[in-house]
Formats: sequence, structure tokens, C-alpha cells
Amino acid sequence: MTGEAEEREEDLQGESDTMEAQKGTIESKRSELNQILAEAVSNGDLRTVRNALDNGADPDYRGISGNTLVGRACMHGYLGILKELKKRKADPTARMSGSAYSGYNALEIARNRLNDHIEHPRSFLKTKARNNVVKFMEQWMEEVKQDRIRNIGQELRGLTV
Repeated sequence: MTGEAEEREEDLQGESDTMEAQKGTIESKRSELNQILAEAVSNGDLRTVRNALDNGADPDYRGISGNTLVGRACMHGYLGILKELKKRKADPTARMSGSAYSGYNALEIARNRLNDHIEHPRSFLKTKARNNVVKFMEQWMEEVKQDRIRNIGQELRGLTV
């Protein structure tokens, strides 16, 4: 190899190393942002949820527990956070994994939590709020189902036999 070719190869290797380092930093920062988002969802902190999503957090993030953000919001009855996650295109059909609600989707969790609160007469306001969450999730899941039907229909119309 000539001196120029060796120099160019070293430059390319240096650029590749820099890109890999930047990629690692980006993934590390995104992971940190997703963890902040998950904590904000669990705490009902809508302002932080919006801020994290505005700055690139993943609305479908699952923490190490395997809980979806939509599922977490349903567990706690946070309707405002659910509306924000819907706006950000989170998947309400995703099933939880690795927790007491493993295998459940968000609607099933919302219904389950509603039943928990109905049993306690002093929790009328919580029951009303959770009922609103269930209604919201039922509507959202119906919208998702209808969208899937439309998408499948469009795909079928695009296929030729």
C-alpha cells in the first residue's frame, strides 16, 4: 500500500470508531430517557412524560420488568397519560411480561384494576376514575382493531391472484 492509501485507511478507521462511539452514546442517552419516561408514567407525572416523549423517548418502551407504559398507566389509573401515549402512537395491544400482569394487555389490566376498587366502597372516586380509564381503553382498542381491518383490506385489494 502506498502512504496515501494507508493514511486514508487510518482516517476511515478513525471515522468508523468515532461513529461507533457516538452510536453507543446515543443508545445510552435514549435508554436513560426511556427510564425517566417509565418512572414519570408510574408516578403520574404528565409534564415529564410529555417532555421525555418530545425529546425522543420511546412510547412503547418496556422497562426491565417487562411492563409496557400503557399498562403502567392503566395500573395506576392515569387517564391523561394514556391520552398522551395514544397521541404518541403507543401500542395498547402489547402484552405485559415479567410481572403480576404478565400476558395481560392494557385493557385487561384496566378492567382488573377496576374490579379491585369496586370491592372497596370508600374508593368511589378512584372507581369512577378507573371506569373512565376502562372506557378510554375500550375505545382505543376498538380503534386499533378497526384500523387493522382497514389495513388488511387495503393489502388484500393490492394483491393480485
